[in-house]
Amino acid sequence: MAIRHVVCFKFVDDVDPASVEALRDALAELGASLGEVLTYELGRDVGANAASWDFAVSATFGDAAGYLSYRDNPRHQEIISEMVNPITAERVSVQFEL
Repeated sequence: MAIRHVVCFKFVDDVDPASVEALRDALAELGASLGEVLTYELGRDVGANAASWDFAVSATFGDAAGYLSYRDNPRHQEIISEMVNPITAERVSVQFEL
Protein backbone atom coordinates (compact mmCIF):
# COMPACT_ATOMS: atom_id res chain seq x y z
CA MET A 1 0.00 0.00 0.00
CA ALA A 2 1.24 3.48 -0.87
CA ILE A 3 2.55 5.70 1.93
CA ARG A 4 2.27 9.48 2.15
CA HIS A 5 4.88 11.31 4.24
CA VAL A 6 4.11 14.88 5.31
CA VAL A 7 6.52 16.99 7.34
CA CYS A 8 6.08 20.60 8.48
CA PHE A 9 8.70 22.96 9.86
CA LYS A 10 8.62 26.11 11.96
CA PHE A 11 11.82 28.02 11.41
CA VAL A 12 13.76 30.00 13.98
CA ASP A 13 12.70 33.65 14.20
CA ASP A 14 15.79 35.06 12.49
CA VAL A 15 15.97 32.50 9.67
CA ASP A 16 17.91 33.67 6.64
CA PRO A 17 15.68 33.45 3.53
CA ALA A 18 18.70 32.24 1.55
CA SER A 19 18.98 29.25 3.91
CA VAL A 20 15.33 28.37 3.27
CA GLU A 21 15.84 28.58 -0.50
CA ALA A 22 18.97 26.43 -0.28
CA LEU A 23 17.01 23.87 1.74
CA ARG A 24 14.16 23.92 -0.78
CA ASP A 25 16.58 23.38 -3.65
CA ALA A 26 18.43 20.54 -1.89
CA LEU A 27 15.21 18.73 -0.98
CA ALA A 28 13.77 19.16 -4.48
CA GLU A 29 16.95 17.73 -5.99
CA LEU A 30 16.85 14.82 -3.54
CA GLY A 31 13.21 14.02 -4.28
CA ALA A 32 13.84 14.06 -8.03
CA SER A 33 16.87 11.77 -7.71
CA LEU A 34 15.33 8.87 -5.79
CA GLY A 35 13.44 6.14 -7.63
CA GLU A 36 11.33 5.20 -4.60
CA VAL A 37 9.73 8.67 -4.59
CA LEU A 38 6.48 8.69 -6.58
CA THR A 39 5.46 12.30 -5.86
CA TYR A 40 7.36 15.06 -4.08
CA GLU A 41 5.97 18.51 -3.37
CA LEU A 42 7.42 21.12 -1.08
CA GLY A 43 7.34 24.81 -0.37
CA ARG A 44 7.11 27.74 1.95
CA ASP A 45 3.78 28.69 3.50
CA VAL A 46 1.91 31.35 1.50
CA GLY A 47 0.73 33.15 4.64
CA ALA A 48 -3.02 32.66 4.22
CA ASN A 49 -3.48 31.55 7.86
CA ALA A 50 -1.70 32.99 10.88
CA ALA A 51 -1.39 29.63 12.64
CA SER A 52 0.30 27.84 9.72
CA TRP A 53 3.75 26.32 9.85
CA ASP A 54 6.52 27.83 7.71
CA PHE A 55 7.42 25.06 5.27
CA ALA A 56 6.12 21.63 4.26
CA VAL A 57 7.15 18.54 2.32
CA SER A 58 4.69 15.95 1.03
CA ALA A 59 6.02 12.77 -0.56
CA THR A 60 4.41 9.56 -1.78
CA PHE A 61 6.08 6.15 -1.81
CA GLY A 62 4.88 2.84 -3.20
CA ASP A 63 5.20 1.19 0.19
CA ALA A 64 6.66 1.53 3.67
CA ALA A 65 10.01 0.14 2.51
CA GLY A 66 10.28 2.97 -0.03
CA TYR A 67 9.63 5.54 2.67
CA LEU A 68 12.21 3.96 4.99
CA SER A 69 14.77 3.97 2.19
CA TYR A 70 14.15 7.71 1.69
CA ARG A 71 14.18 8.41 5.44
CA ASP A 72 17.50 6.66 5.91
CA ASN A 73 19.13 7.85 2.68
CA PRO A 74 22.59 9.30 3.47
CA ARG A 75 21.99 12.47 1.42
CA HIS A 76 18.64 12.99 3.18
CA GLN A 77 20.30 12.60 6.56
CA GLU A 78 23.03 15.07 5.51
CA ILE A 79 20.41 17.65 4.47
CA ILE A 80 18.67 17.22 7.83
CA SER A 81 21.82 17.68 9.89
CA GLU A 82 23.38 20.47 7.82
CA MET A 83 20.39 22.44 6.52
CA VAL A 84 17.22 21.56 8.44
CA ASN A 85 18.39 21.37 12.04
CA PRO A 86 20.24 24.73 12.14
CA ILE A 87 17.16 26.71 11.04
CA THR A 88 14.30 24.69 12.56
CA ALA A 89 12.58 25.53 15.84
CA GLU A 90 9.91 22.80 15.54
CA ARG A 91 9.23 19.85 13.26
CA VAL A 92 6.23 17.56 12.95
CA SER A 93 5.59 14.65 10.60
CA VAL A 94 3.08 11.97 9.79
CA GLN A 95 3.14 8.92 7.55
CA PHE A 96 -0.17 7.37 6.48
CA GLU A 97 -1.46 4.76 4.06
CA LEU A 98 -3.25 5.86 0.90
